[in-house]
Amino acid sequence: MMIRIFFLTIFCTLSFINSSDAQEEWSLERCIVHARSNSIPIKQTELTIRNAELTEMSNKYSRYPSVSASGNLGANFGRAIDPVSNDFTTESTIFNSFGINASVLLYNGGRIQNSIKQSKLDLEATKMDYEQQKNDIAIQVAGLYLNIVFAEEQLNNARTKYKQTKEQLAITEKLIDAGARPANDRYDIEASIALDEQAIIQQENNVNIGYFNLKQLLQLEPDLDIQLVIPSIPVPEGPITDEFLLKDIYDLSLQSQPQIRAADLKLQSAQMNEEIAKSGKLPIVSLGGNLSANYSNKLLDFQNPNLDNTTIDLSDPVDVVIDGVPSEIQNFQVNGIVFPKTPYFDQLGDNFGQGINLNVRVPIYDNHRNDIAMERARLNVLNTEMTNKLLKQTLKADVQRAITDAQAARLNYDAAVKSTAAQEIAFENAEKRYKLGAINSFEYSTIQNTLDQARVNMIIAKYDYLYKLTIVDFYKGEEITLN
Repeated sequence: MMIRIFFLTIFCTLSFINSSDAQEEWSLERCIVHARSNSIPIKQTELTIRNAELTEMSNKYSRYPSVSASGNLGANFGRAIDPVSNDFTTESTIFNSFGINASVLLYNGGRIQNSIKQSKLDLEATKMDYEQQKNDIAIQVAGLYLNIVFAEEQLNNARTKYKQTKEQLAITEKLIDAGARPANDRYDIEASIALDEQAIIQQENNVNIGYFNLKQLLQLEPDLDIQLVIPSIPVPEGPITDEFLLKDIYDLSLQSQPQIRAADLKLQSAQMNEEIAKSGKLPIVSLGGNLSANYSNKLLDFQNPNLDNTTIDLSDPVDVVIDGVPSEIQNFQVNGIVFPKTPYFDQLGDNFGQGINLNVRVPIYDNHRNDIAMERARLNVLNTEMTNKLLKQTLKADVQRAITDAQAARLNYDAAVKSTAAQEIAFENAEKRYKLGAINSFEYSTIQNTLDQARVNMIIAKYDYLYKLTIVDFYKGEEITLN
């Protein structure tokens, strides 16, 4: 029995070690990279980028000539026209034809060139949308990351308080044993210990929820054991200065935010679409050419008759007078002449044809379709301009809000630091007075709880301020990092 318990203990210990080794460490940078790599919306945008690239390629290739080849093999039965000799025939005919056609667009009002320019603008705008998505998901990851860091600090604070309360209980029991404190003080402290244990469980739950939310955003399995790399995050010293001026940060955000660049590109694309719509009222000129060859199994070679079995039949003489002179006329008929069929490749060579054509199409009246298309393109330009103005106004408001929030968070943090420092002095004094018996356990616990709440408020203020600073740095175009 003892041997089984020994091996079971060894197995559990090794399992614990392995599970600890399997725990992965994740920094903020790794979380951001992983979230970007596994985000479904970002992957969808990557497909959109590829589609925009194909559109640009298609527009570029539309400038080149188009060439097509065709072939035909068929048979006619009954009365039909021989496609080579153009004679009527009642016999079955097998025919074959080949053709190559080519055409190139010479002028279409600049539609192709403007379409190429527009597709380039659309591609760049899509890439900017892609960068904006990456920035947005980085902000989300940073928020969840800091939530976990905050929850971890709350948990450590709860554990520290639990340890202090346990130490208070030990001191109180000594004082009770010495007759310096009443026995009822033990029950008050034990109640505080129970509350501390409850607070630890609650904070552990908050940490687990934070990890669950982060794993969900990172597309990780919920049971994957990860541990955040929590660096020492210093709070910048001193109050917020002029570096947080709205104009400066707003100007930086106009340059750094991909959504603004994307909006400008979309406006240029809309303006280019207006030019494309105008080309519908201009002529279209194209050049074409073709090559063709035909074959028919009924085409005979009259240049190379077979005379091996020919015979000549003469008719009886007929007396006639030609210019007053008596003469005889005798008719003859050649029989047995055989004309061979023209060989296949000889026919293709003899029937080889070429052609070239220049086509011009001038729009005269199209039921106002081009006019309507031009008007719609113009409306789209105006709508895009208003959308861009609204986007910049929203960005300016967001920047102003981020600055105001950061300034308020800084003041709140400074106040929390001062409050915590004052409560720590008050607690040290209360602790001395409690040991001397000047205050009871209830008064001591009240002061301790006030200190604990002050520390909690300071932690909240700290990470709120750090997150608000991260948002401001984001609008300044800086990388999101905790270092």
